[in-house]
Amino acid sequence: MAARDGALPDRVVVPLPETPPPPAVMALVITTFAVSGFCGLAIEVLWTRLLTIIFTGTTYAYTTMLTALLCGIAVGSAVGSLISDRTRRHVLFFGLTEALAGVACIATVLAFARVPDLYGHLSREAGLRWDGLLRAKFIVSFFVVLAPTFFFGMDFPFAVKAAAGFQQRFGRDVGVLYGANTIGGVLGAIAGGFLIIPLLGAHLGMIAIGLSLAILGIITAYAGSKGSNVAIACVTAVLLVGAGTTWAATQGNVGLALTLARMPEDNILVHFDEGVEGTVAVSDEIDDSPHSDRVLWINGVQATASIERGVKMNRFQGVLPLLFDRDLDDALLMCFGSGITCGTLALYDFDRIDAVEISPEVYKAARLFHEDNLGVMDAPNVDFIVDDGRNFLLTTRNTYDLITFEPMPLALAGVSTFYTQEYYELCRRRLNPGGIVSQWVPLHSLNPEVVRSLVYTFTTVFPYYTAWFVNADLFLIGSEEPLEIDYQRAAERINQPHIQDALVDVGLDDMPELLTSFLLDQENVDAFAAGGRIMVDDRPWAEFEAPKLIYERRVPDSLRILRQLHQSPLPLVRFEDMTAGERDAAVVAVERRFAAKRRNLEALTAYYTGAFGTEAEEGFIDALRIDPGDRSALYYLREIVRVRMEQYLGWQDYEKAQELLRNAAAVAPDEPFFQLKLGDLRYEQERFGAAREHYEQYVALGGTNPRAQERIDALR
Repeated sequence: MAARDGALPDRVVVPLPETPPPPAVMALVITTFAVSGFCGLAIEVLWTRLLTIIFTGTTYAYTTMLTALLCGIAVGSAVGSLISDRTRRHVLFFGLTEALAGVACIATVLAFARVPDLYGHLSREAGLRWDGLLRAKFIVSFFVVLAPTFFFGMDFPFAVKAAAGFQQRFGRDVGVLYGANTIGGVLGAIAGGFLIIPLLGAHLGMIAIGLSLAILGIITAYAGSKGSNVAIACVTAVLLVGAGTTWAATQGNVGLALTLARMPEDNILVHFDEGVEGTVAVSDEIDDSPHSDRVLWINGVQATASIERGVKMNRFQGVLPLLFDRDLDDALLMCFGSGITCGTLALYDFDRIDAVEISPEVYKAARLFHEDNLGVMDAPNVDFIVDDGRNFLLTTRNTYDLITFEPMPLALAGVSTFYTQEYYELCRRRLNPGGIVSQWVPLHSLNPEVVRSLVYTFTTVFPYYTAWFVNADLFLIGSEEPLEIDYQRAAERINQPHIQDALVDVGLDDMPELLTSFLLDQENVDAFAAGGRIMVDDRPWAEFEAPKLIYERRVPDSLRILRQLHQSPLPLVRFEDMTAGERDAAVVAVERRFAAKRRNLEALTAYYTGAFGTEAEEGFIDALRIDPGDRSALYYLREIVRVRMEQYLGWQDYEKAQELLRNAAAVAPDEPFFQLKLGDLRYEQERFGAAREHYEQYVALGGTNPRAQERIDALR
C-alpha cells in the first residue's frame, strides 16, 4: 500500500533507541578495544618474524601471511555481525570475544610448534614447485593465525553494539571506537618490533600480549554479565582454558625451536639472539674436524659460513681490491655478517674502515667467528656502525677509496635495493677519484637472465668494470678510471706476512691463483650482459623473480655461458720494476694456471649439477695435472672424494674406493686428506698395518684431524 504524505509505509519498523551503557562500562569497552588494536598489530609483528624463519623472508612470504591474516579477520567479522544482531548482551559477548582472542594468541605458540613438520609435508607434496609452495605457505599461515584473527574480526560488531547502541550518538561513538582501535594498532606495531621482541623475545612476547588481552576481556565480560550465573560460568570457563593454555605455552622457546628446525641435523646451536632487525643464531657442526664450521643464521637464512668454501669467498672479496693499482686509505664495507671480509680488509693498512650493519645482534655474533674473521672486532682501524647501508650512504659526508658489500640472498625482501641503478649511483658519488666499488653477485638460486640483468645494471653506472669468479660467486669491480694491475705492487701487498697467512688457509696465497680468478674484461662483460634489463628502485623486479628460483639448480646454466667468454688476466696486468726473467716466469705461471682454470670451470659445471660423477672428478684431476698448484681444483676434488668415499664404504665397495683415492692421490701426493681417507679405507678392510702407515703419512704432511693420531696410538 502506498504511503500517505508525511507517513511511513506500514511494514517499516522504527527501532527504538537503546539505553546507552553506563559511562564506566563504555570507557571499559573503548579501552579494551584500543588494547585489542594494540595486541593485534603487536602480535602480527611477532607472527611475521616467526613465519619468516620458516618460509624465508621473501616478498611473497609477507603477502601470503597478510592474506591469511585478513581472511581470518573477514570470516570473524562476518560471523560476529550475525551473532551480534541476535543478542542484547553485547558487553558480555564483546568481553568474551576479546578474552578468547587473547587465549588464541597464546595458543599460537603451540601451533607454531607444529608448523615445521606441516610445512615440510606440504612442500614435499608440492614437489617444491612455486605454486605449490605458495599454497603451502598460505595453508600454514591460515592454520596458525585463524583462531586469533577470527576473534579479532568478531569483536568489532560487538564493540559497536556495546558502546554505540544509543542511536543519536551512533556516528560519534563508532568514530571513537575506531579511533581508539587504530591508535592502539599504531602503538602495537611500534612496540611489537622495537620493544617486545628485543625485551621479551617472540615466545614470551606472544604470551604477554595474549594474557593482557585475555585478562582485560574477562574483566569486560564480568562487567557485562549483570550477575547472570550462566554468563559468569562462561567467563570462568574461558578463564580456566586461558590458564591451561598459558601453562602449556610457557614450555620451551618457539623462536629457538623454529631456528633449530632450519639447521642441519649435525649442527648444534652456540648462540641465539632476538633483536629489532632479526633473529640471529650461530650453529657449529658436530664432528671431529680441527677447524670451525660455524654458520651465521639471520631470520632462519644462512647468511655466511666458516666452511672453507665460504671463508674463501669472503677472503677473496677482501683481498680483491688490493690487486688494483690504487692508493687505498679509506674503505666502506656494508653487510658485515660474520666479519670475515672486513677482517681481511683490516689486515691491510687502511686508515679507516667504516663497517655498516643494520643489526647490532650480528656484531655480537661475529665474535664467535673470531678465528675466521681474524679478530676484526678488536681491529683499531675499523669503526662499527649500526645503520641501514643505503641510509648511511645518503647521510654520510665521508668519501672512500673502496666501497664493498655482500648483501643477503637476493630472494629476501628488500635486498634488491643493493642492486639497483640508483644505489650504484649513490656509491659512485661517495667514491674518491680513482675509487673502486666491489659487488658480489651470486650464481646460486638465480638463473642466467637475472644474473645478466644484475650485471647490466652495474655497467650502466660505472665507466670501467671487470668480472671475477670464485666458487659459484661472481664479483664485479667498477670505477671511474681504467682498471689495471701492477703485478709487483699487488704481490708486495698480498705477500705481507699477516695477509699471506690469511690467504694460505683458503688457497689464495699466490699471485697466479688470485689473477686467474679473473673472468671477463669490459668487452666480454658487455657481451654477457647484452639483453639485460635495468633494475631501479621503483621497479625492483628481481625481488619478485629470485624467490621463484630458490630451489632451482641454475648455476650450471650461468657457467656454460660464462665459460665461453672466459679470458686470461694478462692483458690487464703490467709487469713494471721486474727483470725479464721474473716477468717471463710470472707470465708462464699465470698462463699455466689459466689453462687449469679453463678445465676447472668445465668440471665445476658438472659439479653444480648435483651429481658427483666421473665427469666432474676427471675434470678436476685434469686441472691438477695441468697445474698442481690449482687449489680450487684440489678443494672440489676433496669434496667429491669425501662424498663418494662415504658411499663406497657404506656399500663396502672397497675396490672403487681404492681406485678413487689412488687417482686423487696421484695428482696431489702432498695432500694429507687423501692419506687420511686411505687410512680409513685400510682400517675398514682391517688391514691395520697399512692403515697405520697412511695415518702416519697424513700426520707427517701436516694433517691435524685427531682421529688419525688416536688410531696411530691404538694400532701401535
